[in-house]
Amino acid sequence: MKKLSVIFKIKYAKNSQKYIKAFIFRDKETMYKFYELQLEKTGQKDKLNFSAMFQPFKIISFKNKKEKEKNHMGNLLFYQGATGSGVVSHECGHASLYWFCENNPHPKEYKVIKNMEKEEELLWTLGYLVSQFWKNYYKFQEQIES
Repeated sequence: MKKLSVIFKIKYAKNSQKYIKAFIFRDKETMYKFYELQLEKTGQKDKLNFSAMFQPFKIISFKNKKEKEKNHMGNLLFYQGATGSGVVSHECGHASLYWFCENNPHPKEYKVIKNMEKEEELLWTLGYLVSQFWKNYYKFQEQIES
């Protein structure tokens, strides 16, 4: 029997303790079930019309009356049929922008994109460029390597 998902950590930078978790589900339905369970915990509702997603968040713990932010900064959700280079780079682009804004002393000054529609437009372009790069790289791989 196939596993429901594979989960692994991705660090934001070589020397950073901050990370995201990548979930690769066996199919879209399993990914949607996972997402619905998350929404139930928060009382939120959302349409299930995505092929992949970056979920940014902060986890804050309170020990000895002191607030401490955890290093886990979000999840990437993918399913086996949607893990091409364009999709992955698009979602990692969302994660990068989130990390960039969260780790600057004045995040509003560094806000690259003013709204989600524009962020999506930028990252669709990024995904397409990366996808086309690899498509052509493999097409011309023999010439490149000789």
